[in-house]
Amino acid sequence: MDENASVQGTTVENLKKQILDNLYDGIMDAMLNGRATLKEGKESAHFILGKFKDVNTKTELLQFLYDLSTKWSIYNPYYVKMKYSLAEADDTKKIQDLKSKLYKFIQPS
Repeated sequence: MDENASVQGTTVENLKKQILDNLYDGIMDAMLNGRATLKEGKESAHFILGKFKDVNTKTELLQFLYDLSTKWSIYNPYYVKMKYSLAEADDTKKIQDLKSKLYKFIQPS
């Protein structure tokens, strides 16, 4: 999930697939490098599989990542990255809207 601007244009389903892959890679890496135990991996996998299917919006996706990161800190970077990606996408949209309004305002009749 390294494309902030494309978060805005990405469907929730595509984001979910991307995030699920990232979460899987993250927990596997954490377990292999001793930053997470097998028990934490299993528990978090059950949590992810149980809750992830109910996520239907970007807001729900962000809440899911928040809930996940509060239970297992290994997932905090995924929450933070998504939070700021969504904020940046929202800011970009606002700037584009303002540019458009300004252009219409200054355009000669």
